[in-house]
Amino acid sequence: MKNVTIVIPLFNSEKTIGKVLNSLQRQTYPIHEIIVIDDNSTDKSLKVIKKFKDKLPLRILRNKKNLGLAKCLNLGIKKAKTPYVVTLHSDCVPEENDWLEKLIKIAEKNREIAMVMSKIKMPKEVWNKFSLIDKVFFVDQLENFVGIGGNKGDLHRKSVFLKIPYSEEYKRAGEDIDIQIKLKKAGYRIEVADTFILHYHALNKKGLYANFRKVWEYQEAHGILVRKFKTFKYFFPTFWRMIIYFSPLLFFYLKIPLLFLLSSFLIFLRCFIASYLAFKNSKDFLVSFLRGLLTIPKDFIRITAFWYGFLKRKAKK
Repeated sequence: MKNVTIVIPLFNSEKTIGKVLNSLQRQTYPIHEIIVIDDNSTDKSLKVIKKFKDKLPLRILRNKKNLGLAKCLNLGIKKAKTPYVVTLHSDCVPEENDWLEKLIKIAEKNREIAMVMSKIKMPKEVWNKFSLIDKVFFVDQLENFVGIGGNKGDLHRKSVFLKIPYSEEYKRAGEDIDIQIKLKKAGYRIEVADTFILHYHALNKKGLYANFRKVWEYQEAHGILVRKFKTFKYFFPTFWRMIIYFSPLLFFYLKIPLLFLLSSFLIFLRCFIASYLAFKNSKDFLVSFLRGLLTIPKDFIRITAFWYGFLKRKAKK
């Protein structure tokens, strides 16, 4: 029985969408339909997709203007006609041919399971194509990194989704955590399948500004979420993570004589640890040096973006 639809939000992914569709061709579990939501792409993504029209059950929906990720996901899932819908980003490739089968198998164990998430990792070939700056920002994902969720390869039970959709107040980040919190508060279960998605997100070189902008978007979303749900527990699970987010405050203590040495030491330690971990992963001295050098500016952006989102309750356009 073909009881699953794949929803792919698409924006300027000509370099990766072919890999995604090729992987779906190899899936052992039958797919009812693949709905591609083109969010007003300006590259050759649609030309790549049309090459697969005779090979896959494709349906393409085109937005006249860029609506953002959350709206695209909601539109695609609502259009689906199957009990299960899997969201898959246009730069995320299932590693295994039974990826879809594993997601379905878990979902069918219990009707209280509203979402089944895939594990995520970055292929080494992506790292090799990075610019120096991209390597500095993504070095922590190089070795033994396993991310989870983020609607990059997640199964949704549609009957539950219709009651708890993605919140459209987020345009670029935050909608994934928002829906997970809502599902848990409503008593539903979220499971993680032992199967991987390969994230090719950086085939398009980003540069310093774009990477800092992405840091801003994520932390701004965290600020909005903390204000909305009135809790820190989803965002600062450990004491060390709180230190990372609030490390820029150490600079204010440099002006206080009694705290100058302590603050200087903690700032140095923060940068040193960032450099050490980067070198441990990459074995690249220049990458690790720049990682340490950019740590404090990155932390400043984090805390500024967090409080901007917290106070404004909405994302900066």
